[in-house]
Amino acid sequence: MSEEQIFDEAYKLYYRKCLLFARSYTHDIVQAEDIVAEAMIVLWEKLCNAEEIGATLPFLIGTIRNKILQYFRRETFKLKIHSVLEKDSMRELEMRISTLEECNPQELYSMDIQSILKESLKTMHSQTQTVFMLSRFAHKTNEEIARELGIGVKGVEYHITKALKKLRIDLKDFYPLLDVLL
Repeated sequence: MSEEQIFDEAYKLYYRKCLLFARSYTHDIVQAEDIVAEAMIVLWEKLCNAEEIGATLPFLIGTIRNKILQYFRRETFKLKIHSVLEKDSMRELEMRISTLEECNPQELYSMDIQSILKESLKTMHSQTQTVFMLSRFAHKTNEEIARELGIGVKGVEYHITKALKKLRIDLKDFYPLLDVLL
């Protein structure tokens, strides 16, 4: 009998049994089909090389067993790696949450902003500086400032606008916090 005839006979007689065996362990028909196909290729190669295989069914079952074990080892390794990555991701996420919960942007930058603010105010005209400080730090209305300094409301608005323009330039690195702090 030629190797082709032996292979065809083995395929007809044992393919289904081999597939059921592989599927009973993998619980995945596609994976079982791949493993049985690989086992059939090994059988074909052995027959073509005139290597002794003994009884065909035990040879195929042994080959399938080894292929399933290789598959399980790969899957175990993948699951371990996935688990490690998942733990690392979880740890990183917990750290981010903790860091963000502890972060207070006002405290984080307030010293820097206060220092720049003081320096910027020193460079402003005294009237602009006074109007801005009464508006932002004393929380007075434009009308109250106008009455207190003896200038018009439009003049107060002009000085506040002038001060804010200067501060926006000087505090450009802290711009997202300006609305909160000013």
